[in-house]
Amino acid sequence: MSTFHMPRRRHLVGALILLIGVIFSFLSVDPRTPNLTLKPWAHRISEEINLLFLVLGIGGLLFTAWRQRDRALALKTVATIGTETGLYLVAKGTTWYGFHILSRPSGTDGGFPSGHTAAAVVVAWLLAERFGAAWAPVFYVIAAGIAWSRVADGAHFAYQVLGGAILGFGVAWVLGGRFTTPAVAVVVTAPEPPLSR
Repeated sequence: MSTFHMPRRRHLVGALILLIGVIFSFLSVDPRTPNLTLKPWAHRISEEINLLFLVLGIGGLLFTAWRQRDRALALKTVATIGTETGLYLVAKGTTWYGFHILSRPSGTDGGFPSGHTAAAVVVAWLLAERFGAAWAPVFYVIAAGIAWSRVADGAHFAYQVLGGAILGFGVAWVLGGRFTTPAVAVVVTAPEPPLSR
């Protein structure tokens, strides 16, 4: 039997950061007529920064799991990313092969949800969970920047980015606490007093 657990404060702060990023996308960017000044920057964030964040984030988590022999961290990383990707592909498949009402700003199919955003949010969650609350805002700001860049680059409408953020956050929330490293008993012994003469 599972119980409902609220996300940690670091993830609630992350959700707020993501929400601000998506609202900023709604208010400031029209993906059908991208700002030509911002478009090159948005494209670089959307492609290079996103790829760098995903590769270094997932690679760093798996390397940490390998170095510390932490099978739970490796399993959590692979299961969470795999589940997000599977659900994303199912949702994206329906928009590619039938539901043409959720098209991209360019008019092509496959706009809902934003896979870049979903993956970035999952990686931000996993990194924040592993490396602590102090780094969590940094990871979520990067994910929010990637979400914004997808709209500013003309690849998605803001509601599609919001759908990707909800998908990523939901998968990470559900699977985030499922794989925990078993507690290791730490025995602390007091040092022996020095011998006196």
